[in-house]
Amino acid sequence: MAEKELFTHELDLTADGSLAESVRALPAAAGVCLFVSRENQPILLLYGADLRSLVRNRLEEDDPQQKSRRIPLRPITAKIRYRRTWSHFETELLYFQAVQTLFPVRFHEFFPTLDAWFIRVNPSADYPGFERVNHIGNDSASYWGPFSNRKSAGCFLEIVQDLFDLCRHPEILVQAPIANSCAYAQIGRCGGVCNGTISREKYQQVVRQAIEFLNQPLESKLEEWKSQMKQWALDRNYELAQEVKLKIERAENLRAPAYRWVMPIHNFYILCFQTGPKLKVEGQRQLQPTVTPFLIGPGWIRQIEPFLLPDVRQGVKTLEDHLHFMLLQRADQDISKPDWPLMAWVSRFLYRHSYSKRQYDNGLYLRADEFREPDRLAEKILACFTPKN
Repeated sequence: MAEKELFTHELDLTADGSLAESVRALPAAAGVCLFVSRENQPILLLYGADLRSLVRNRLEEDDPQQKSRRIPLRPITAKIRYRRTWSHFETELLYFQAVQTLFPVRFHEFFPTLDAWFIRVNPSADYPGFERVNHIGNDSASYWGPFSNRKSAGCFLEIVQDLFDLCRHPEILVQAPIANSCAYAQIGRCGGVCNGTISREKYQQVVRQAIEFLNQPLESKLEEWKSQMKQWALDRNYELAQEVKLKIERAENLRAPAYRWVMPIHNFYILCFQTGPKLKVEGQRQLQPTVTPFLIGPGWIRQIEPFLLPDVRQGVKTLEDHLHFMLLQRADQDISKPDWPLMAWVSRFLYRHSYSKRQYDNGLYLRADEFREPDRLAEKILACFTPKN
């Protein structure tokens, strides 16, 4: 994002007048602001729930009788560039984009713990092995994620390995088919492709089954297995029915909040709705609330035109057409080199929103497979953004 796109307003502090008079032009509302020097260089980037108080408190001179480590900003600040925001998501996103644009060299000072994890497998390898990684490579491998941390990715991978009896030791797998088998193969929890117990072709088939499982909605696969279990039971093949039952119980662990946003990276699309600005509508005495949609893809975010909350059904219909066009435009784009820091930021925000015990923000977040029915989507938006009496 270019610097001129970050901020919509500028406050000149070089004009005559007191600090109180100058900052009165700032909105007492959420936003992001940049302190700019007389040489037009960025000094300090801040965000908060009240821009006016934020800027005033930072520019006020400290009491000379009290020791302070703060650098006095009033003498060196010529301008305040700022932009008002309407939601917690929009505020943090703008702050992140501003750091990327204005302070690229110091990015990791602003976000020292920003990270995201993924599950990776290269299906074209002779002996494909699943592994957890914290990057997306420029290769032909398949990736699933994001996960909030390394441990979460490892637990997810362990479940998948258990479901399909996959090799758990990539360092042994590379020696196949003449490697010494591990304990999992010896107790029947792995096919033993490493020592030639099963053929390479058979193991590749199992890997393809695991990939197919990961690429489809979990609920559809569970329904398939439940039907299979019932059929085995009707045929009085109770041993096989029990095996499928255990598989279902294991797979249901993938419903955990830790995996809420895990999906194939090539199909990573999140639709996010946030509170928008209130607008004047002809014939209405009061300002009308709006909702602003954001489409989040593999390493990019696009803000879509807000729509009036009272006209939510028409807004959803227009949004559906817009999304269809946007996704077609991006279908052929290379996702092997996504904006990696942005992907990690999205992961952190989504999981923080999911795990927060308090109301972190009032946004609505939906996976791609959850916004296919316009009427249900409209109902969810109304339930989320209609003021509670």
